[in-house]
Amino acid sequence: MATEIFHMDSNGISISVESAIFGEHEYQVKNIESVAIVEDKAKRWPGRMTLLIGIVLIVIGFVIEQTVGMMLGAVALLSGSINLSRKRSRFGLRIMTKRGAVFVLASQDRGYVETVSIALQTAIDSSSN
Repeated sequence: MATEIFHMDSNGISISVESAIFGEHEYQVKNIESVAIVEDKAKRWPGRMTLLIGIVLIVIGFVIEQTVGMMLGAVALLSGSINLSRKRSRFGLRIMTKRGAVFVLASQDRGYVETVSIALQTAIDSSSN
């Protein structure tokens, strides 16, 4: 009898009716009780604060005609911009097994996590029937 596969990709994730494989870890689908998507929101306040400090330093340096203050402000402005551009939320997949909660996947791509979640939920529904 052929095993029905609901999801398989190059990241080492394979989900079938019998098992869900996430890299080196394998879980029996019959032991998985629920699946949930969790979000880890990035802290953006440090980047915003650095941007604000940079703008203030540039304005103060311009008002009192101090080149060093304007240069420090420009560096702070650049640093804050880079900080904000690198901060993105991460999404994860948490499964509840009979032994407890396990985080099995993390990605910045919400669509990918949702695809894996739907495939795993389909496998759970298929194995319970």
